[in-house]
Amino acid sequence: MGKHIDEEVNHDGKGPNRITTCKHCGGKMSSQAKERWRMHMRQCVSAPDDVRNAYPTLKRRTFHSSHDGTNATDSHAVSPHVPFKKQTAPPITQPRPTPSVALPPQLAHKRPSHTPTAPSTSTTTTTSLHSGLSHPAMRAWTEPTLHASQLIYPLFITGRPDDNPIRGLEPNVQWGNRDKYASLVAHLEGLVAKGLSSVMLFGVVDNKDASGCMADDPSTPVIEVMAALRAALPSLLLSCDVCMCEYTDHGHCGLLKPSPHGGEDIIDNAATVSRLGAIALAYARAGAHMVCPSDMMDNRIGVIRATLNAHGFAHVSIMAYTSKKASCMYAPFRDAVESTFKGDRQRYQHPVGSLSHALLAYDRDVAEGADTVIVKPSLFYTDIVRALSDKKLVPVACYVVSGEYKMLKDYGDSTGSMDAVVREAHLSLVRAGANILITYFTPFILNRVAGW
Repeated sequence: MGKHIDEEVNHDGKGPNRITTCKHCGGKMSSQAKERWRMHMRQCVSAPDDVRNAYPTLKRRTFHSSHDGTNATDSHAVSPHVPFKKQTAPPITQPRPTPSVALPPQLAHKRPSHTPTAPSTSTTTTTSLHSGLSHPAMRAWTEPTLHASQLIYPLFITGRPDDNPIRGLEPNVQWGNRDKYASLVAHLEGLVAKGLSSVMLFGVVDNKDASGCMADDPSTPVIEVMAALRAALPSLLLSCDVCMCEYTDHGHCGLLKPSPHGGEDIIDNAATVSRLGAIALAYARAGAHMVCPSDMMDNRIGVIRATLNAHGFAHVSIMAYTSKKASCMYAPFRDAVESTFKGDRQRYQHPVGSLSHALLAYDRDVAEGADTVIVKPSLFYTDIVRALSDKKLVPVACYVVSGEYKMLKDYGDSTGSMDAVVREAHLSLVRAGANILITYFTPFILNRVAGW
């Protein structure tokens, strides 16, 4: 029936509770745990094969109540891998703790894989982030990159001779036409040398009327300045805002018609999109590489695309204002274009809390021919930036609007952290998925981006 257990162990001390040590691995256990010792000898990885094989399969005793109320014993052969468990009547609700065989450190790695181990109760994490942040190069690997080619510089062009500061957008100015916009050309030449590749042009006019006739007049500032820029800076991408708010006396982004129910006039969508097509065509003829409808009329992208294609300008790109909110963040811009607008544009610009309008507009605008889409404003709407970017059909541009510019600039000026706040704000948009940044901070970024 196998070797006697006393041949394989050493007894430490005397008495019934003395400690017994395995001769082969050094494991310790109470000398009273005979059946545990037999199981241990069967499994001991340090014992010779003849010793382990000398111990037969263990017998497990179970107890149950007999009909006369006494305990009777039954025996069942079990695998040595199954721990001994005593059951009594009534059943014990909590299992008795199983004694474990302690292995010395030099043999701990030999513990059999089936030996049960207690789950760890430690909540301490071993993940370290500091090691990956210890050098600027390592930190740079984890961040998206700002670079000059992402930037579009918004410019306000007038038909007046002198440059004028814009309240709330300093140091941005309204550019005057003295000597064929010589001051603007000189300003842009320095920025192009630093990597500027694109500008967006907005017109500022004195003659405003209900139909926005100056938007596509040959003498309008946007058309006149493109000739000067094309001649002086032929590599510069020229994009033009296509809207009517800068040119109408009522300040709305479209043509108005009387409401059939009386009261306030309403937008005439059909007449407006036809007018927008004509304005976009005039800009394409003047040399625009890209037209940017910001009016938010329904289906204007399809009309503009068809108009351009029909007149030989299929190569002119369309950057659609796809998500443009009825936001409170446009006040300095309206000063810049000297808008006469009063009221709100909630009947055609999107609600500030809506994501669904942006998603619907994206599908429509891309289907109608938009090559790029714009999110405006952007810093408060990075969820929309991410949602449109995830569609991965066309590039996404973010417009850091005039109100966002003023907030960042005021904070940077008051705290002395202009570099940090401008970098952080624009980097957040790139991280959200922006491919293009339309920002009044363009000159500031171009002067610093190489060091960022």
